[in-house]
Amino acid sequence: MRNVEELVAGFLPRELLSRWFLNTVCLAASAASLLRCSSAVAAQRSLIPPAPAFCAAPDSLGMVATFLDVGQGDAALLVSGGRRQVLIDGGSDPLLLRKLLAQLQISALDLIIASHNHHDHVGGLPGVVRGIRVDNYLDNGLPATIPSYLRLLAALEFRHVRVLQPVARVLMLGELEVRVLPPWPGAREQNRASVGAVASYGAFRILFTGDADSVAIGRWIREQNMPRVSIVKVPHHGSSTGISEALVRATLPPIAVVSVGRNNRYGHPDARVLRLWSGPNRQIFRTDERGTIAIRGCQDGTYHVTSSTTSGTIPQTRASGLLPDPHAASAEGARRPVVDVAIPRTGHDGRSSSPGRLR
Repeated sequence: MRNVEELVAGFLPRELLSRWFLNTVCLAASAASLLRCSSAVAAQRSLIPPAPAFCAAPDSLGMVATFLDVGQGDAALLVSGGRRQVLIDGGSDPLLLRKLLAQLQISALDLIIASHNHHDHVGGLPGVVRGIRVDNYLDNGLPATIPSYLRLLAALEFRHVRVLQPVARVLMLGELEVRVLPPWPGAREQNRASVGAVASYGAFRILFTGDADSVAIGRWIREQNMPRVSIVKVPHHGSSTGISEALVRATLPPIAVVSVGRNNRYGHPDARVLRLWSGPNRQIFRTDERGTIAIRGCQDGTYHVTSSTTSGTIPQTRASGLLPDPHAASAEGARRPVVDVAIPRTGHDGRSSSPGRLR
């Protein structure tokens, strides 16, 4: 008998081959095919890690940040306890991204942020915009000519997605707060023009840096009141262009995440970057080693970590120094965002109530 999973894959898209479906088919297979089916089930299961441990009541769900293993690229999903859902970057493979989101049961997104318009960050997004409801979109505002970016623009227009300006602002999605770190206005190169974000859920905070280089990072630190955070997404897949001791000192994260492809041709992550982010009170998690990484953050700043290469929750750690944040106290009044926007829930027809650029 032919290998059962190969036979089924010839008729259905891979994202539809759920564990339930594969197991059902396997039950009807011969003993020889049963072993191969079991391997297929295990391989699919390994794409998504087990759920992290829950937070303390009453906020047991917290916010789950999932750093998706999309190879040499970036993609991270934020899901709050109130089911507000934000995707930051989309990797380069549209089929893989759709498969991962389907396994995470994501059928709509409140917001997509594209840090910059390189293929390894936006290549997977056109299929998502066309395939599920997306209410709001934000990028760095620097156009590109690559085909995946042009397909993304067409998808945004076709689906009437509201496009937000990348200015210093706070986007409120229920209890989830996303503070936009605007790109350097003078930047003419995509990496340097990355738009950043600080996602906050109570005292739990994550800094997303895109592929920002040390010049752009320095500008954020000087002008955007960089807070201490629980997690930093290390800039530019661990490239030496993003080396910044000032960023480490400003954020003091207990966890640094490197989104990077296995055996990539760029030599990422750079050994100097790994040394910079290493420390006795800090863990480095790499998607090329851990696969997809899921972190449940709680209102009190505690968190729980799992990855697709581990069988259970990595021991809980409290993010020290987050309460209070000494940076915020000194400059809060002087550096308020220029625009504050509460993002409402919209209908289910895929259309936003306010298409076009929000100024």
